[in-house]
Amino acid sequence: EGTTTTVKLFGKDNKEIGSTTTIKNGKAEITVNGEIPEGVVYATTTVKKPDEKTPKVTIQGFELTSEKSEKKQATAPKDTQNPTITATADSLSVAVGQDLKIHIVAKDDVKVEEINYIQALTGANLIQATDIVNGRASVSKTTDTDQEQVLDLTVKNMQPKEVGTHTITFTVKDSAGKTGTAKLTITVKPTVSNPKAENKTGNNKTTVS
Repeated sequence: EGTTTTVKLFGKDNKEIGSTTTIKNGKAEITVNGEIPEGVVYATTTVKKPDEKTPKVTIQGFELTSEKSEKKQATAPKDTQNPTITATADSLSVAVGQDLKIHIVAKDDVKVEEINYIQALTGANLIQATDIVNGRASVSKTTDTDQEQVLDLTVKNMQPKEVGTHTITFTVKDSAGKTGTAKLTITVKPTVSNPKAENKTGNNKTTVS
C-alpha cells in the first residue's frame, strides 16, 4: 500500500525525455514531448514506498532504482515535407521616423532549424549590423517549438538613408536541410512636411475694418 512505480525514459546525453507511473500488464507507456531524439535511449524503474507509521512503531520505507535497461537505437523521424514560412507587415509603407514591424511564422513537420531574418533585413539594406548591437532592430519569439517558430521583428525609427523600395527574402531551413522562402516588399517614404503658406497678394499688411 502506498507503493509507487516510476519508469523514466532517457535519451541523448542521459537527458530524461519522459516518465510515467502508470503500469498496465507489466508495460509502461510513456508520452514524449515532441520527437524522440536520434541516438541511444534507455529506461530506469524506481519503486518507492514511504514510511508507514503505526501507533506503536514506524515501518521504514524504501526507494529502489533499477539498472539501466537494454539500450535501444532511436532513429531520426523521417522528414517528408519542405518547411513553410510566411511574412507579413503591419504596414507595407512606412515613413522616415516610423517603426517597421514584421510578423513571421515558420513551420515544419520535423524541426525548424534556422530562419535568416537578420541576413534578410541586412541583405535588403533595411538595417546594418550595428543596428542589432545598439538595439534599433530587435526580435521576439512568441512561439518556439521544433515544429513552429513565430517571430516579431521591429526596426525602430526608419532613417532617410533607407528611403526607397526594399524586397526582403526570408528563408527557413529544416533539420533535413530543406528550405522554404517568403518575400515581402516594403516601401520607406520620406517624411512629408506641411507646406508653408504663401502670400500671393504682394501685401505685407492685413487690414481689419
